[in-house]
Amino acid sequence: MTKKILFLFAITAILIIDTSCDNGDVDLPSFQFDDTVYVCGDYVLYRQNSSGTEAIILLVPAEYFNPEATTQLPLTPDNCIYRIFDTAFDQNYFCSDIPPASPVVITEWNASPASENYISIIPESSGTDAPSYQITLHHLVLENGENQMIFDSFDFGIVQLPG
Repeated sequence: MTKKILFLFAITAILIIDTSCDNGDVDLPSFQFDDTVYVCGDYVLYRQNSSGTEAIILLVPAEYFNPEATTQLPLTPDNCIYRIFDTAFDQNYFCSDIPPASPVVITEWNASPASENYISIIPESSGTDAPSYQITLHHLVLENGENQMIFDSFDFGIVQLPG
């Protein structure tokens, strides 16, 4: 009889634990972007996914675009942001002085600062008057308060600045 009671207690405990715990499902974004790097102002750079509902955004001061040398700047929560929107956005969203109220940001991930996390900006010869740069994010760690996405190296792309 004691064995039956212990068995029922064990089964009940397992069922309670199984139904009360988080199953670990995490709604991770696709993190798949079109090749085009868009530029607004001095200098908001962004790439978007094919549906226009996800964007990775870099805020890079103009002095880091040196046509003669590679430059680096630290990745911080203020200069590298990944956003998921409720609907598609257009270029006016990032190029406006005041971003429009729609679309709404559903989730925002920010870069985690660390001494080894940085953005490299490498000048390229484009054969045109407009300078172009290869931008790579090194040791990118994005956080949203609950989860992290980690990339050893993320090729942000080639940006061509106005000539």
